Formats: sequence, C-alpha cells, structure tokens
Amino acid sequence: LIERAMNNANKPVISMSKEDKLQVMRDLKKSGFYMIKGSVKRLSGEWGVSLPTIYKYLEEI
Repeated sequence: LIERAMNNANKPVISMSKEDKLQVMRDLKKSGFYMIKGSVKRLSGEWGVSLPTIYKYLEEI
C-alpha cells in the first residue's frame, strides 16, 4: 500500500514536501492502511522519520 501511494506522488520521499507527504497519508487512510497493526511504525521506517512525526501528520489529515 505504501508503494502504491508513493507511486501516485511521483517523487522520492527525500524530494517530497510536507504537503506531498500529507497527501500520501490521506491516500493511505482511504485504503485502510492505518487499520493494520504496525502500519505507523512501518511508514516511519520507510520515510526515515520518527513515530511522533507520523502521528503529528495524522492529526493534520
């Protein structure tokens, strides 16, 4: 699911703005990604950011 959402963004994570990341997170939310145990940890690892950063972004979407 992460790979599909990232492909829609057409940018590597390092080149993504905060708004780009929020859009990917919105797409993941629509697909039910966050219902999967460990999904937030997996996303933080893929993006190289902390868990609190991902949770902060989740609050914004």
